[in-house]
Amino acid sequence: MKKIIFFIAFLIPVLGFSQDLNNGLVAKFLFNGNLADSSVNQNNLLANGVALYTIDHLGKSNNALSMMDMNGFYLYTENANSAYNFTNQYSIGFWIKNLDGNAFMLGDVLFHGDPFGGAKQYSVSYQDYGFLTAGRSGNNQIGVYDYTHFVFVYDNTTMKVYVNGVLVEQFTVAALTNIGDYPLVIAKFNNLSWQNSYKNSAALDDIYVYNRTLTAGEVALLYGKQITGVDENVNLTEDTLFPNPATGTVLVKGGFKKIEVLDALGNKMKLDFNIDSFNVDDLAAGTYIVRITDLNNNVVVKKLIRK
Repeated sequence: MKKIIFFIAFLIPVLGFSQDLNNGLVAKFLFNGNLADSSVNQNNLLANGVALYTIDHLGKSNNALSMMDMNGFYLYTENANSAYNFTNQYSIGFWIKNLDGNAFMLGDVLFHGDPFGGAKQYSVSYQDYGFLTAGRSGNNQIGVYDYTHFVFVYDNTTMKVYVNGVLVEQFTVAALTNIGDYPLVIAKFNNLSWQNSYKNSAALDDIYVYNRTLTAGEVALLYGKQITGVDENVNLTEDTLFPNPATGTVLVKGGFKKIEVLDALGNKMKLDFNIDSFNVDDLAAGTYIVRITDLNNNVVVKKLIRK
């Protein structure tokens, strides 16, 4: 089975923990049947070719970008923007899946730089055979026919790679170089006249680009809100779940009518109604996503660590 390698080159510093996943968000492309940027920058994408859409990671039709046999196709932001010219830190997250297990791919998921082959400041790329990497060969394969969520976090020294909300590797990466203001370029497949077997065969969804480092907790929240299909509620305090990390009984502060506990793959581990506490002794140690529905049917997502 052919696979796909992700290649990444970036650069960025570390911020303290924040519950606000809009903090530092400079680009947000959801591909919900359009190429809009849902961040405050509203720097929408333009297409070199015709953009096609497919089923997203939640099973919704026409809510993800299809890159099936799209030779010569790529997207780029309407304006070059200094917001993408990072000096020492950043984070990039997205969902991707391979639509063809026999595909032989080479190209970029995303980069900041010249779309016509000039300078690149940072990039996330796939290079044949399905192993995830960030500036070097890696060991983390993307899903074939199933979506995988990736987040790359760079703090000006170390690159951290998260897969489905879990840190899988980290390593040293060289510092960023200022190349000036260029657009973000997405889904640019390399057309190689000498290798006709190369083809673009992926689906791409929910790209988030930050000008700061995300904490492990924020990565888990980003993954959690996307597997549940809801935004986090920043009005909830950090001690909504107490204690956290936890063993035994976890208290839920406030009036909530439904609590769902999901593992890192989105599998539902617990479902309780009209409760103010639940027990985690039957869960293995690790990180979990807690999806909380309050009395007004607002849905929020929190991270829970089972010690």
